[in-house]
Amino acid sequence: MNLIPVDVKIHPTVLFSIIDSYERRNEKMTRVVGSLLGTNIQGNIEVTDSFVVPHRDGDEVALDVEFAKNSMNAFKKINPSVSIVGWFSTGNDIPNTSCLIHEYYARETISPIHLTVDTNLKNNQPDVKAYYSTELGIPERKQGTIFVPIPIDIISYDSEKLTIDLLQDGKFSNKRIIKPGMDFVNLKLTLDDIYLMLNSITEYVDKVLAGKIAMDSNIGRHLVKIIDSIPLLDPQTFDTLMTNQMNDLLMVQYLSNLVQVQLTLNEKLSLI
Repeated sequence: MNLIPVDVKIHPTVLFSIIDSYERRNEKMTRVVGSLLGTNIQGNIEVTDSFVVPHRDGDEVALDVEFAKNSMNAFKKINPSVSIVGWFSTGNDIPNTSCLIHEYYARETISPIHLTVDTNLKNNQPDVKAYYSTELGIPERKQGTIFVPIPIDIISYDSEKLTIDLLQDGKFSNKRIIKPGMDFVNLKLTLDDIYLMLNSITEYVDKVLAGKIAMDSNIGRHLVKIIDSIPLLDPQTFDTLMTNQMNDLLMVQYLSNLVQVQLTLNEKLSLI
């Protein structure tokens, strides 16, 4: 049973990726198509990523299905939680050949959406629209397929919003300061509090050792309790833990870059 999408949320990085793919397309191509990745929970769709799928357009459309499957498998290795939620194409119109492409994605996922991005700026802006398909006629006599518009929202993580604010300003100056998101602000406030408390404890201990103030046994017991709660790690063990975490981070970054290069290379080879 197909579930009609009721809400579509799109991250700006997806739109940037689509526009970038259109700018780097072969000059003979009239549009760019590809897969949309994200989550679909009871018709509430969030699009977080995308990749281009080579195709031939015209009176007959031919989609590189093998490339699409291999690319999806590569994305799954990096982020197993994402899945195909639909497909995109550049342009403001929906040609008849779009029904054939939509049929493929209907076999890959339940109720796929179709996203169009007007890269020609007919309305002086990259108009973005989303659709779902429905069949006309009765089950015994289907007369065709139509695309029904769906409302969309552009949402972003804090890191994405910082980049968008910079792009909207249009000034890439070394003097420009981007304020961190709330998570980083809270982290800084917490570290500042810890720094003040450590300074206060250090001053107290120095004054007690110098005989300037009397020793308080209650404060001493609390300090000992705090120190005992800190795990004792020798420098070799601490260095190993930090190195392992850094290696994991570098490996994830390397694999992400490798997949991006592979996708770009396959795209270029398919257009030769």
